[in-house]
Amino acid sequence: MGKPLKHYNDIMAACRTRLIHNTTTAKFGDKTFEFFPLTTIREIASGGSTNNIFFFSGLDTNTVDGLKNRIRSGGERLFALAIYCGLSPPDIAFVLTYHNDDALPFSPNDWLGTTEEQSDLVYDAICDAQHLFTVPELHRSQYRTNLTGHTVPIEFNKGVDPDIGEGSGGKVYKARIHNSCAPFLREALGPDNWSKYLALKVSKFREDAERECDFLESLARSPGSHEHITTFHTGFLFEKKIYLIAELADGNLDEFMAKYPERRAVDNLDRDWLLAQLRGLASALGVLHGHMTYHHHDIKPANILVFNDPAANVKHRLKFTDFGSAGYAGCIDATGRSAKSKIKGNTPTLPPETYKNGSSSRPHDIWSLGCVFVDILVWYWRGWGYLKEFRSEVEDDSVAWCYYTVEDGNMTTTGAVWAALDELGPTEAESVHVIQDMLEIDPRRRPNAASVLERLGAVD
Repeated sequence: MGKPLKHYNDIMAACRTRLIHNTTTAKFGDKTFEFFPLTTIREIASGGSTNNIFFFSGLDTNTVDGLKNRIRSGGERLFALAIYCGLSPPDIAFVLTYHNDDALPFSPNDWLGTTEEQSDLVYDAICDAQHLFTVPELHRSQYRTNLTGHTVPIEFNKGVDPDIGEGSGGKVYKARIHNSCAPFLREALGPDNWSKYLALKVSKFREDAERECDFLESLARSPGSHEHITTFHTGFLFEKKIYLIAELADGNLDEFMAKYPERRAVDNLDRDWLLAQLRGLASALGVLHGHMTYHHHDIKPANILVFNDPAANVKHRLKFTDFGSAGYAGCIDATGRSAKSKIKGNTPTLPPETYKNGSSSRPHDIWSLGCVFVDILVWYWRGWGYLKEFRSEVEDDSVAWCYYTVEDGNMTTTGAVWAALDELGPTEAESVHVIQDMLEIDPRRRPNAASVLERLGAVD
C-alpha cells in the first residue's frame, strides 16, 4: 500500500498547489475576500483529476463510481475542499456520501459524522478553509440570491462618495465581477480574469429594493429586452442589503446635457438622433405600461442614462433606469385611473394629481416623460445655459419646482413651460403638440404611451 499511498499524496499535493497558485482576492467595499476561481475548482473536480486521485485511493470500484457521480451532480466544491484539506480516501468518501455543495458553508454547530480516521481536526480544517470554496456563480436575471456568509467575487471601492453617484434609492459604484463567476458576461471580459466595469447599485431602503427586484424579474419574463431600458444583469442579498449589477452608462441625461452645453459639439446628434431617442423612450414606456402592466413613477433626467458602445454602433442612447418606485399598475378603470402613486416631494417631474391625493398611475408617467421631453428639446435647440434659465423660471412659477402651478385652487401648466413650447413650436411643431397633450392637467385626457409613440413616429 506504500507506493499507491505515495502516489495518492503526490497527486493531492499537486492539486493543492494548483489551487493555492490561483488564489484570488476581491476587495468588496470595506471587506476583503479570498477565493479559488470556479474554473480552478472545476479543473480539480474534472474527470481526469478524479480518475488519478481515486486510482490510488484504495477504494473499491463501486464506491469510486458512486463518488464520481456525486461530484458531477453537485459536489465539485466539496470534493476540491476535501482535497485542499488533505482528507484521507475514507474521509472523502464519507463527506461526499452524506453532503454536497449545497451544505456549504458548514456552521460551527454542524457535524459531518465520524469514521475511523475522521477527527475534530479534519472538521476544523474544513470549516477554516471552506470560505475559499463558497464563491457563487451568479446567474442572469436572478436578483435575490442570498450571499450572506459566502465569498463575494466582486470588486468595488467603497469611498466616502460613490464613484458613479447617489440617489434617493441607493449608491452606485463601478465594479467588476470575476469572470469565472459570471458566465453570462463573457462577452464583456476584461483583463486579469475580471469583467469590464459594471454599475453596482447598493440599496438604501429594502422595500424599494424589493420593489425594483419585482419589476426586474417581471421584465426578465417579458418577451425580450428593450434597447431603451437599462439592462440589470443580476443581483444578490448580502448582509440585509440588496445589490444590483447593471450595464455601465456614461452618465445620466442631466450630466450629459451639462457636459455638452451645445449639442453641436457632439458628433452624431442630428435630428434623426433626437427623434430616435424620443420615440425610443416612448416605446420603452409602452412596454412597461403594456404587457408588463407596470408604472415607473420616478421618470426624470437623473433616471435616464446615456450609453455609448461603438462596437455595437450605439451612440448616446437614452435608457430608463431606477425602478425602485415601479409597481404593478393593474387594469385601468372607467375613470382612466389605476394604482395610486405614493410619490410625494419636490421632484420637478411630478404630475399635478400628486399634489392632492396621488391618484392615477400610467398617466403619471406620461406627464413625467412630457417634462423630460421639454428639457431635451430646450437643450437640443437652445443649449444647457438656456435650459438652466428655463428651469429657474419654472421653479419661480410653480409649486415645489414642478411643471405646474396652483392659482386660486386651480391647476395649470406653468407659464415658463408654455413659453418654452411656444418658442420651440416653429422648429418642432408636431413634437410640441404631442408634449402639450402629455402635459394635460387632467390625467384622463393625456394620451397613453402607445399613442405618444404613434404620433412621434409620424414626425418628419
